[in-house]
Amino acid sequence: MNIPSNKKFLPHVGMRTFKTALAVVIGLFLSNILGLHTPLFVAIAAMTTMQPSVHETHKAVRLRMFTCVMGVVLGYVLALITDNIYIRPFIAGFGIVIIILTLLKFKMNRFINLTNIIFVASFSSDQSQLIYGVNRLIGTFLGIFVSLVINYLIARPTPKKSFENLLEHTYEDIFRLSEEIILADEKPQLDALEKELIKTQESFELIKKEITEPFARELDLYGVENLLDLFSECFVSLRVLSQMNIMESKLTMENKLIIQELFHYTELFEGMDEVIPDPIVNFHVHVVLEKLQATKALYDEGVTHV
Repeated sequence: MNIPSNKKFLPHVGMRTFKTALAVVIGLFLSNILGLHTPLFVAIAAMTTMQPSVHETHKAVRLRMFTCVMGVVLGYVLALITDNIYIRPFIAGFGIVIIILTLLKFKMNRFINLTNIIFVASFSSDQSQLIYGVNRLIGTFLGIFVSLVINYLIARPTPKKSFENLLEHTYEDIFRLSEEIILADEKPQLDALEKELIKTQESFELIKKEITEPFARELDLYGVENLLDLFSECFVSLRVLSQMNIMESKLTMENKLIIQELFHYTELFEGMDEVIPDPIVNFHVHVVLEKLQATKALYDEGVTHV
């Protein structure tokens, strides 16, 4: 049988996947060496701590430590109330309600199930709740520590490259769509560009959080912030122009000169002399062109490389 050479039968193993697996392996080895009774929770802590950026990693560490301590301590305290097997299930239910309401209050919804598991495991442990709780805390902190060390030492994560790629793509799409709308009388859908702008802005917010972390490299993001503002302002006018009939509206000489500079078009200077320039169309065209000029100037300065 001939197998096409371009077919991929093995999926690509990314660096984060590799590091997560490595953290679990090392965490399980260490939990066996230390004689911990909860290797599962070492692995859970290692997996949930491994994140694609330093800021998200530190945030995951804080959340994991909080939920672990809350589940263990609450399980230990409530288990002290009574040994009555008919009353303890009601106490467990009360603990679940406390956890859910607390985490909802702090907008930590995605950690509710895991915290409940930790609580129930601590509350219903056959061995001493104190011994179990200490083992559980040590296991979680061990998993967190292993994951942190691996995440820092092996290809430390940074959203910088991803953000730069987003900026490049957005820049190219803004110019391409502007040319299609203003010069080709096309009516492209701008929903994809809108989603791209939102994704770029979210990535920028992550970059800003990233530089506040310890040992982070200082970055000058003023030019990038201006670039994103220009993208957004240009998008608003493009949305308006996409609903207009530009080909039936004569452009002003000022707009024609800017178009010639940006897109190297010359045929706009021909014909339609008897048509009066539409002020509304020209206003929005001018806004777009001005934003494109400013965008190109920032781009030429290299602000897309943070």
